[in-house]
Amino acid sequence: MFKASPCLCMLDEKFIKRMETLLGREGLELYLSELEKPSPRALRVNALKGDENALDIDITPVPYSKNCYYFDHDKIGNHPMHHAGLIYIQEPGAMVPVASVDIESDWKVFDTCSAPGGKSLQAAAFLGDDGFILSNEINTPRARIMSGNFERMGVRNYVITSAPVDKVSEKFKSFFDLVIVDAPCSGEGMFRKEEDAVKDWSEENVRMCAERQKGILQAAAHSVKGGGYLLYSTCTFSTEENEDTVNAFLAENGDFELVSPNERVVPYTVSGVGDEKFRRFYPHIAPGEGQFCALMKRKGDEEGDVDVTSALSQPTKDEMVSAEDFLKDTLISFDRNYIKKFKDFLVYINPEIPVPEKVTYSCGVTLGEAKKGYFMPHHHLFSAMGKEFKRKIDLPLDDARICAYLRGESFSYDIENGWCAVLIDGIPLGGGKAVNGQIKNHYPKGLRIQH
Repeated sequence: MFKASPCLCMLDEKFIKRMETLLGREGLELYLSELEKPSPRALRVNALKGDENALDIDITPVPYSKNCYYFDHDKIGNHPMHHAGLIYIQEPGAMVPVASVDIESDWKVFDTCSAPGGKSLQAAAFLGDDGFILSNEINTPRARIMSGNFERMGVRNYVITSAPVDKVSEKFKSFFDLVIVDAPCSGEGMFRKEEDAVKDWSEENVRMCAERQKGILQAAAHSVKGGGYLLYSTCTFSTEENEDTVNAFLAENGDFELVSPNERVVPYTVSGVGDEKFRRFYPHIAPGEGQFCALMKRKGDEEGDVDVTSALSQPTKDEMVSAEDFLKDTLISFDRNYIKKFKDFLVYINPEIPVPEKVTYSCGVTLGEAKKGYFMPHHHLFSAMGKEFKRKIDLPLDDARICAYLRGESFSYDIENGWCAVLIDGIPLGGGKAVNGQIKNHYPKGLRIQH
């Protein structure tokens, strides 16, 4: 369980007065009272892997967000379905912004400040083979963590970049159907969970964040196509970082207009300052932490082309032969045109997806490495495409061999020799190699649970 909030005496008196201005005296008391309670916990069921029927824990639907549920279960990170990428732990308030948009399966989505990837993964679950998501994180170590989350969740049609927002946005002028700006902020909405946010709060920091947010929002806007959406969100309450930032942007960009969010989020949020289209999520209104969102639409029908030199290359003849031989032996079907090379790995990616050079950190499904005629598969292949393997080991959730596998141990299973996918009740977990009834473990060492 999460701990209750830091002592209320830690809250800056200026912050309390600002909240009283927003909420009134009665609202302030309700808000402060809520901070004394433990934070609620929620998860999202990953539709790319399966549905909630594969879970064995008690869950209650989050009413405004599809495939999202409240839960109360200890050590959820060790649950096999967490390892399998069926569930992603996400703060319920943070689900509101993406839930406010009806994402269509063929959309192209750009998440500008995305690590650790919660909103990106929430959006990616709605995208089909004709859509893709580009998720950017300027901090490379955080981009690495996000890439691991994409791998665990089995995302296929994606690109992760690590660069300033303007460096990425300028390559995709008027291109995306949806651009998400979940802007770095002062974190007032997270005070219950993050003591450092309480300690670091100051009005000066609020103003500094607001200036940074305006720059990010302006940079991101260039990549929204005509008729596309720009979704701005923060996890803070200050009007400077929220309504004022959006209003300043709209005043300078007449081709954008504020539009209403989906009706499903309205009963669990309150109107923002000055316009009911702004939505504020408060912990005393609905279970969760603080959140603000504003949905804008670009007028017109302008749609631009990408200005991208691809970071992908064609595999060598030997690499392609090695990869194809491996995939013919392991997968039910595949498209050889999707086999590309990115850095040292072969990847499986729709060739229509633009992958910009220099700024891309990872993309598509990492297939593995071809070395001297031998192909070594990557964990991402099993996670994303395990259902399409010819040889599958599908274990029930209560099978003791699952825990053995997660510890990195071999186990017995009667199956034809060769590489195989390991699944839990139909949900891809990882891979192994069958040799005379023994399954040699291919679960990455860094992901294994301790004995």
